[in-house]
Amino acid sequence: MAEVRPFRGIRFGAGVAAEDPDGLLCPPYDIIGPEQQGRLLARHPFNAVRLELPEGSPDEASVPNRYTNASDTFARWLREGALERDECLAFYLFRHRFQHGGKTYRRLALLAAVRLEEFDKGIVLPHEHTTPAPKRDRLALMRACHVNFSPLMVLYRDPGGEVDDILSAATKGRPAFAAKDAEGLPCELWVLSSPDVVCRLQQALGPQPLYIADGHHRYETALAYRDEARRSMGDSATGREAFNYVLLALTSFDDPGLLVLPYHRVLGGLTGRLLERVWGGLSRLFEASSLDVPEAELPGALLERLSRQAGKRPAIGVVAADGTASLLGLRPEVDLASTGALGPFEAWLLEERALRPVLGEALAEHIFYIHDAREALQSVREGEGQIAFFLRALPMKLFESVVGRGIRLPPKSTYFYPKLPTGLVFNPLEGEL
Repeated sequence: MAEVRPFRGIRFGAGVAAEDPDGLLCPPYDIIGPEQQGRLLARHPFNAVRLELPEGSPDEASVPNRYTNASDTFARWLREGALERDECLAFYLFRHRFQHGGKTYRRLALLAAVRLEEFDKGIVLPHEHTTPAPKRDRLALMRACHVNFSPLMVLYRDPGGEVDDILSAATKGRPAFAAKDAEGLPCELWVLSSPDVVCRLQQALGPQPLYIADGHHRYETALAYRDEARRSMGDSATGREAFNYVLLALTSFDDPGLLVLPYHRVLGGLTGRLLERVWGGLSRLFEASSLDVPEAELPGALLERLSRQAGKRPAIGVVAADGTASLLGLRPEVDLASTGALGPFEAWLLEERALRPVLGEALAEHIFYIHDAREALQSVREGEGQIAFFLRALPMKLFESVVGRGIRLPPKSTYFYPKLPTGLVFNPLEGEL
């Protein structure tokens, strides 16, 4: 069972939050580029980017560095009252409002401290593999600051609807904090500290497995930080220490605001011979039908055609360097049953059945992941890429089925939109929970 617990969060003080709440939040570290980092730093002296992705050298041997800068800033903000720790244990309910494709969405997430568990226990389930560099960076930040600054996004099932009933009722009250995130999207936060509400939420969420949607590197980093802390305490560790938990934002699979978008793929840097072999590999698996539309209407026309294929055989949109556009449909002679659990998933078919047999391990050197379809098309138009592949979003039923069986998906299989902002509440990792 998942151990989901309330915690005494650290939040921006009332004075700071009232003055200019829209300037306080930032995106998670992994989507902040240098230009946006500069804008966020200039936006507000208390913007959370100074903790999440501070200025300074990433070299821990160089003092000061970005991690010591974050630690000094965090300590100073606490000392000066810009940040304050709540007196009572609480869950924190977050509502994100946004628009996409002409529709308005509202997504709820319950922020909680959840006990860290190894993946093989089947309590917390990952869906992708990680790489060392981001984990080194996040571990250095945790060592310096001893806090979770940004929540991981996880999904859960709410079969009886009890959690949804509790959270929906909570949103009828006035939020403790309201602001707009870095994209200008409205955010609201409620503090749920009633013992009855806390107990009911714990009982409803405990039996459910938790599926990591976004934040694999931070979860594995939290495991590494926990193990380091346990070793340093030795026999004096009780298991109740705060470092045994991690800050998660829990969203129901059935939340009407849960929106998953695709990552598209671009191939580049291929020799003429390799490019010819790639097209050969694609033709063995897919049959192409040309899409005769003006270039100005791409990639919208491809995406619209793909949407019509929902629930049918796998299909992928493709634009070549010469501007020709096609729809690739899985050949009828290909038996989906023989392709395994991931067979219906276009990204897996493309990478593992069409591209990797040709490129092998060199695939990682030639493939780029772009979630904005127009950017993917532009990369081919400008000659940076040679082929752009446009994919549909992974259906959540397939996601749950595959991940629930312990199968990892290809890199960049999902783009949950929008990203959770950093700065709503922080989870301290010192002391006991």
